[in-house]
Amino acid sequence: MTRLPVFGRCSDSSSRYENAIAEWLSSDLSARVMARNLMHDHTVSEARQRVFEQFIPSPCTGRELRRAIVEYFYKRVFTSPTPDFLDPNLNERNWALGIDPECPLFRLLDVTSFVMLFQWAHYAGRKPFDSFPVMAYLTVQSWLDEQLAGGSESKEQFVKAFLDALNAYPGDTRPVRVTTWDAFAPFLGQGPDRWFEVWGVPKWSFPRWLIVLRYKASEAGTLVRPTQLDMGWNPYYFPPPPQASVDAGGYAMALRSSPYSTRLLPMFIHRQIDHSMEHWTAADRLCDRVIRVEPDLDLAAARHAHRQLLAEEYGSDVYAWMPECS
Repeated sequence: MTRLPVFGRCSDSSSRYENAIAEWLSSDLSARVMARNLMHDHTVSEARQRVFEQFIPSPCTGRELRRAIVEYFYKRVFTSPTPDFLDPNLNERNWALGIDPECPLFRLLDVTSFVMLFQWAHYAGRKPFDSFPVMAYLTVQSWLDEQLAGGSESKEQFVKAFLDALNAYPGDTRPVRVTTWDAFAPFLGQGPDRWFEVWGVPKWSFPRWLIVLRYKASEAGTLVRPTQLDMGWNPYYFPPPPQASVDAGGYAMALRSSPYSTRLLPMFIHRQIDHSMEHWTAADRLCDRVIRVEPDLDLAAARHAHRQLLAEEYGSDVYAWMPECS
C-alpha cells in the first residue's frame, strides 16, 4: 500500500496518521480539506512534527487527530509565552528574515470578536467598557455601534481605549496575523466588506467593526510564515507551495470565489506586541463597519480559485504538489 505523505513527506511516523487521514478523506468538506493540508503542508519541520506527535496516539482516529490539533494549538501556540513558531529549533525554517525592517505592515483587527477582552476590561473598571453588557452577548454589536457611530472624535476615543486595554490584557497570547501595507493597499479603496473577504478569516455574524493598524516590521519582532499547526483546526488556511520563498510568507485565501481576488496576499504571523495610537493614525485612522448580513463561504470554490492563483504565480507544479485541494 502506498503510504500517505504527512507534512509533505513520508516517514516512519506516517503510519500513525493513515487511519485518521483516510477517515477524513471520506468525510465532510472541512475534514477533507484538513486532510489535504496535513498531507501537503511542507512548512512543518520534522522536529516540530515530533513535538506535535506527543499529542496523538499511534495509530489514531480522525477524532483523536482533530483533538490533537486543537490541543497542540491551544497549549503550544495560543497560550504559550514561548510559542513553538518562535523556537529556532522547531521553526527557524519559517522565519522571514529577509523582510526589510522598515517595511510597513498591515493588521486588520476585528473588534467585534474581542468579547472576552471587553468583559475583562469591564470588570477592571476601564472606560468605556464599564458600560459593556457582559451578560448580553446579542447586544455586543449594538454597544459597539453606540461607541463608534458618533463620528471621528468618538472613534478616536474608543480606539485609544481599545488599544490600551488590548496592551494590558493578560488573557491572550495568540499569534498576530499581518500582511504588508503595500500588498493590501490596492484593496483599501474597495471598502471594509472587501477588506474582510480578502483577509480570509471567516465569521458567521454581521455587521462587524474593523480597525486597521500600520507599523514597521522592526516593531513586530520576528516575522514568521505560518503553518497549519499555527492555525489550529482551520480549513480556511491554505499552505504555500514549495516553490514559494519563506520571505513571500503564506497566502491568505479570500473567502469569496466570485468575484475573486486577482492577486495573492502574503500572510505572516508574529508575537503579540503593544500598539500605540500612532499605529492607527499611520493607517489613516481607518475604523469602519462590515455591513453584509450573509457570509459567502463556498470553501471548495475558494480553495480551487486560490490554488489556481498560486499556479499562475508559481507554475503548473503547484497542481503536482497538491493534486486535490477539496
